[in-house]
Amino acid sequence: MKKLPIKALAVEQDGKCETCRWYRQTNFTGGLCHRFPPMTQWEKDAYNDMHLVTRYTMVEKENWCGEYQEVENGRQTKKHKTSTTEV
Repeated sequence: MKKLPIKALAVEQDGKCETCRWYRQTNFTGGLCHRFPPMTQWEKDAYNDMHLVTRYTMVEKENWCGEYQEVENGRQTKKHKTSTTEV
């Protein structure tokens, strides 16, 4: 059977983490995604003691995903649905 060469497709993504409303930069190359609640897990410290830690998902600023939402007005904002009640 003849093998066909596989070429990687260079796809330019407009919606990268660094321009997403859910992204919070923590260092030069990445940050945290606040799209979903933080996850809690057990971790060992330097003394092999177990501790519960809660963290948001770590991402690199060049990553992208299906939950992308553009930042409004050049800054990250929170959208909340508000209801109005007429009296």
